[in-house]
Amino acid sequence: MSRLRIWGMIGLMLIVWLYLPTQLTSAVLTRCENRNFRGALESKAAENKWLGAMIEGPFAIGGVDYKSTVGIGDKRTIPAGCFSRYQNGMIYISSRTKAQIVQGAIANKWIKLDWEKGPLGYPISDELKTPDGKGRVSHFQFGSIYWHPDVGAFGVWGAIAELYNRWKATESIAGYPITDESDWHKQAASNAGGESRLSRFQGADIFWSPKHGAIGIWGYLRECYWRVYRNVKADQLLYLIPRRVSLVDRAGNAGTIYFENTATGTQQRVEANKSVGHCSGYFTPR
Repeated sequence: MSRLRIWGMIGLMLIVWLYLPTQLTSAVLTRCENRNFRGALESKAAENKWLGAMIEGPFAIGGVDYKSTVGIGDKRTIPAGCFSRYQNGMIYISSRTKAQIVQGAIANKWIKLDWEKGPLGYPISDELKTPDGKGRVSHFQFGSIYWHPDVGAFGVWGAIAELYNRWKATESIAGYPITDESDWHKQAASNAGGESRLSRFQGADIFWSPKHGAIGIWGYLRECYWRVYRNVKADQLLYLIPRRVSLVDRAGNAGTIYFENTATGTQQRVEANKSVGHCSGYFTPR
């Protein structure tokens, strides 16, 4: 067999190999046969002509057990539903949610967070204006995705979202999220008896751990915390899992953060007072 024919066969096999994943991915999408779901999708699209023509769907979504990837470790059932893709957005519906539109940068973030199988679940609202008129938000079963032109789109969910909402979300001192929720120092969290999470916002940070719940810091206390944290050696495991915050004033100009003991066996705290320029971390060995 000539070298030309061999290279030709190798090229053909490469093309097939590259092409197959797309076909297999498409093959798992099954047609939505639920008349109620289909009717709701069609009605929603008819009410929102700006979506343009449907380019894919409607496809069915089956109910499956899915283990969360966000460190909570629980399982939940994804409710059966259907979705369609349009030129300018998507419409999703499920047995527990109405037909809702997901679009633009918020849709892209939701996709990165694993669609309805991720930490947010199905959409429960269309994209909305935020109260300040500068951003956008879409609400989901277990949280929300906020978008602001200066920072982009980020998700907030679970106990962190509950605290953020109690603060009145973007109307609060926290402002818009600037990160998704993520793991925060797995080793220290494990030593403290469980996982830990962190979401950062324009004006505040919210930590979460199963033992202490969601705890927020802002103002000078927040600034001081990160200053102290950056000066600590990584292997010391200091100032990592907040267990309580004591504020002298609501603006966060003065206060103390107390931390859960880790394998270092220390009592830990960070103290801040903007009026006198005080910012220090303390740890006391047992």
